[in-house]
Amino acid sequence: MWTSGLEIVYTIEKIPEFNWGALGVFLLGVLQIVGGVLLTVFTVGTAATIGLSFIAEGISDCISSIEGMVTGEFDRTEWGITRATGLALSLISGGVSQFATTAIKAIKTTVRVATTVGKTAENYTNNCQSKPWRSNPKKHYTVQM
Repeated sequence: MWTSGLEIVYTIEKIPEFNWGALGVFLLGVLQIVGGVLLTVFTVGTAATIGLSFIAEGISDCISSIEGMVTGEFDRTEWGITRATGLALSLISGGVSQFATTAIKAIKTTVRVATTVGKTAENYTNNCQSKPWRSNPKKHYTVQM
């Protein structure tokens, strides 16, 4: 361009516009964080996994919306697809987690019951061997007629 006689070259950049959709998603993210905290606190940890997932999704929404507000490029359709995918994965993994938790509890209960039955059977066997009259009373007593 210098050889053509142009001493000054201007570049025109588009100024990013404020995206109101990104602001709405940011507010939804804040509500999710608050809801997750309240859910975790008021259920005394019973729904802690759900509350923590709300908090994580809220933080993710806040980050993506801030990025969209700064750059001026925020696609609600892309956000919706990402959100739906995350929700589906949460439901699937939550179901697997719940199944695993239930299975572990069932195994622990089965082991506890089996241990108790084993101890009871051992005590009964020991009592029968030490006192033979309990196991077979006809063997030690005779009846005369």
